Amino acid sequence: MNERIVPENIEDALSEVALTGAPHREPDVVVWFPEGLLTHPYCELLYRALARRGVQRRDATGFWIWGKIRPARGAVFHIHWADHYVISGNRARTLLKISAFALQLLVLRARGVRVVWTVHNLKNHENALPVLDRLGSTLLAHLSTSLIFHCEAGKRMGLARFRLRDASKCHVIPHGHFIERYGVGPTRAEARAELGIAPEERVYLVFGLIRPYKGLDRLLEVFETIGEPGERLLIVGGLYGTMDPDWPERARKAYPSATLIIEKVPDQRVPLYFRAADVAVFPYRDILTSGAMILAMGYGLPCVAPRAGCVEETLAPEGNVLFDPGDDASLGRAIEVMRDKARSLPEMGAENARRARDFDWDEIADRTIEAYRGTMRAG
Repeated sequence: MNERIVPENIEDALSEVALTGAPHREPDVVVWFPEGLLTHPYCELLYRALARRGVQRRDATGFWIWGKIRPARGAVFHIHWADHYVISGNRARTLLKISAFALQLLVLRARGVRVVWTVHNLKNHENALPVLDRLGSTLLAHLSTSLIFHCEAGKRMGLARFRLRDASKCHVIPHGHFIERYGVGPTRAEARAELGIAPEERVYLVFGLIRPYKGLDRLLEVFETIGEPGERLLIVGGLYGTMDPDWPERARKAYPSATLIIEKVPDQRVPLYFRAADVAVFPYRDILTSGAMILAMGYGLPCVAPRAGCVEETLAPEGNVLFDPGDDASLGRAIEVMRDKARSLPEMGAENARRARDFDWDEIADRTIEAYRGTMRAG
């Protein structure tokens, strides 16, 4: 197999989409949220772009936020992941938590504070306490003055799941890219040399936190069955808290052909794995949005991904192979289709890289401010 040459436009993307533009002020907006979220790349890039537009931010860390958020003109409480506010250790505590949070939101609304929820997930990933999780999320959706979804399909799913009648409070704003966040990194040859991967190998990469819903066990089983000589499954990421700490060792023994690098990856090493890979694989059983998928797109990788949630609206039409998330055989066939397209992988990845540049943070910030403004009119 000829060595893949990374398209030049990936490097162009990494330099051309750097955050630019002179700051300009909008009508006063003060957004409250837990500032610990700034360690999450999505929130870091969103609030940085909002700050350049004059949006002021304030800290609302913790569960009891009604005493922290000061009502004022333009005050917005922005929620991202609902789990913290609606899920606790058992049913009784979760029900009390939902009730207390709903009461806080009612008080904030009565004081003139607008509540915005960006719906990254329709339910918690571990599917803990599903009935109460749905109850809490539904209450949050109804008590919010505005909801942000990352795609039209997500909006439709949210309207149905939360039984919302007022679609006008729902805004569709895409998930931003991470192109400038981690940098270009090494060349393909340098990355492979560091990781001990031969130039001619075809590498299928799974990157990100290792969690049950991501379907890694079935991917390992499928790859053990259909994998061919010269192909490598590379799984990179740290174990999530609900994962069995013995899982990596069991996986290595059961599937010796796979390479597992179990670590919390430092930011400076993120590009290393993507530059060494040929294809990114997302064997998820359930998905609405995926930051890891958008990260892979920015590095010019074609993707094997489930036909679910926002996936089809996010990926480039010609750069990927989709599978039925409920069918293990469909996942295997998708990998085989990607194998048959081996000569086209660089071009497919380039389509994704171009598509990722559409998800520009400056435009997303402008549209988020429009959502805040719409919220203010509705509030």
